[in-house]
Amino acid sequence: MTNNEKETICILLASYNGEKFIGDQIESLLAQTYTNWRLFIRDDGSIDQTVSIIKKYAQKDKRISIIEDDKKNLGSCQNFATLYQLTRDRFSYIMFCDQDDYWLPFKIEETLLHMQHLEQQQKKTFPFLVYTNFQYTDQHLKEIKSKKNFETTKVSNLGFAHLLAQNPAYGCTMMMNKSLADIINQIPAKAENHDYWVALVASALGKISYLNRQTILYRQHSNNISTNYDSNSFVKRLKRIVVQRKNFEDVRAKIAMALVFRDSFYGSLKESHKKILNQYISLFKRKTFFMLFNNIQNGVRRQTLPQTILFYISIFMLKGFKN
Repeated sequence: MTNNEKETICILLASYNGEKFIGDQIESLLAQTYTNWRLFIRDDGSIDQTVSIIKKYAQKDKRISIIEDDKKNLGSCQNFATLYQLTRDRFSYIMFCDQDDYWLPFKIEETLLHMQHLEQQQKKTFPFLVYTNFQYTDQHLKEIKSKKNFETTKVSNLGFAHLLAQNPAYGCTMMMNKSLADIINQIPAKAENHDYWVALVASALGKISYLNRQTILYRQHSNNISTNYDSNSFVKRLKRIVVQRKNFEDVRAKIAMALVFRDSFYGSLKESHKKILNQYISLFKRKTFFMLFNNIQNGVRRQTLPQTILFYISIFMLKGFKN
């Protein structure tokens, strides 16, 4: 297949004070085996040399575009949302890119092949989301040995009920097709994260497929926005509830997003998903063991039993929720 026969892949990169690593990330895009892509970058008000670095690359390669506006600092989610809104109608496939990771050379090519295989099995007009595995590394891109055999998901079929409790699909590993992008339309301000919203919509109104292939080096450092790789032990999660109370922020964000999702897509959901969504929202308000049982039966859970237990403890301890 020659380049002029290939689909143009839209890559969205939301930057902020990323001077230390963003050059490496862009270099990894330039080294991709699949070359027919466009990179759109919006900076969120960096005060370091991030913008200067981006402009140097944009001057050298016409595939790289900088989005400039007067919206100032939006935060990561809405930075991506702004990029998404500007580009979603123009491309058949969209990928998200974090400024501090490093894409392995085959990432675009293999993800696209998996996506196109799905589309051939069903039809291109069906909404698909593909996400992949990744390799944890330190800030110098050296493999973290304890995470050598890491898998981003322990769930064989990632479904709507599971997504209500947790999103194991990382945006930096995602590719969506235009059919899904058309349904999503926009990423709301109350989305917990841009990738969470995309995965939630895909689980309810399309199909999610996991490609168990490590396609990026996922760099861990002190400024990471995403959860650190060693923060998922039972003891540390319990500390987040009892001491830091961060789990309450987590479940508040999830119920806020669920309410917006209901307002946006309720009429398009099949009856089984309506039931799951209604009983999930009701649990936050009523907090009875009957509602707890319904949610567990519906499959609203996280990837491990300890994570699931602490998730429900957080909901029952949460105060101040009003539907």
